[in-house]
Amino acid sequence: RPPIQEEFWGLVGDVCLTAVSDVSVTDTWVITSWRNATIETRVWVTNHGDREHAVSVECQAVRAGRTRLRTGSKDAIVKQRQTVELRFLKPWIEAETWGIGGKYGPPNLYHMVTTVREHEKSPTPDSARSSSLSLSSSSSTAPSRTRTRTGGADPYGSDRAVLDQHFTRFGFRELIQSQAADII
Repeated sequence: RPPIQEEFWGLVGDVCLTAVSDVSVTDTWVITSWRNATIETRVWVTNHGDREHAVSVECQAVRAGRTRLRTGSKDAIVKQRQTVELRFLKPWIEAETWGIGGKYGPPNLYHMVTTVREHEKSPTPDSARSSSLSLSSSSSTAPSRTRTRTGGADPYGSDRAVLDQHFTRFGFRELIQSQAADII
């Protein structure tokens, strides 16, 4: 019988292969605050290629197949082998909270769909746009991701090529005083 090293050629164990375009979403954080009626989305876009890319990033919250909120879009230049962070802050008054069932309500989960597409012109720097960002100490959910690629099909109806789409599940969940009394 041959030694065990000769019986096993190649890779042994689980192997995970990841294929991404030159510019892709590295991560998305969704920070919700039902109490403040806001949603903050932080998106990290990485350029894996050898040249800089001008991109436009847009986010939309989707539940039950319908868009519930669009955070708007931001333009950025991503230099070669660099990562940029984009932040979106938007009020959201009619968000439905994530409950545990019964008198606490049903589990209402959303998907934040982040779309990165090529920018047709030099982007306007974020500092030239009027937007206010503030950090709040609210609850957030850990991202759960699934990636898909769309070969140029754009959910916003633009003819610019979609470079990447990223899906992150999230919900609005905050403990209010009456719930805390029931738990204790």
